[in-house]
Amino acid sequence: MRGHGRAKPRVIAGRFSRKERQFHRAKIDLEDAALTDQTRTRYYLALRKIIRHVEKATNEDQLDSYLCLWIKKMWKTGEPLLTVGDALSALHFYLRIFQELKNEDLRVCPSYPKKLLLT
Repeated sequence: MRGHGRAKPRVIAGRFSRKERQFHRAKIDLEDAALTDQTRTRYYLALRKIIRHVEKATNEDQLDSYLCLWIKKMWKTGEPLLTVGDALSALHFYLRIFQELKNEDLRVCPSYPKKLLLT
C-alpha cells in the first residue's frame, strides 16, 4: 500500500450479481455521474459556439444541414475536434432537457429556439 490512509477496494468485473449491481446503481443518478460540473461547463461553452446556427433551423433537415456546415467551418478554422464533439453532445443533452421543459412552460428556457422545441 502506497501513501497514507486506507486503500480503495478494487472492483473486479463480474464480481457482483445483477441484484447487487442494481442495488449499488440505485444510489447513483446517471445524469450526475456522467456529467460533472467541468463537463457541463465545457458543454455550455461549446453550445454557445453553435447555438446561432441551430436557431436558424426551422426543421430537422435544416438543422442537419446547418450542423454539417458548422462542423466544416470548425474544421477549416482549426477549432479543436473536442469542441465540436462537446457542442454536438451539448445539443443532444440540452435539447432533451428543453423538450422535457416545453411540456411545463416554455418561459423557462426563452433563449432556446422555440421553433425546434415545438416540432
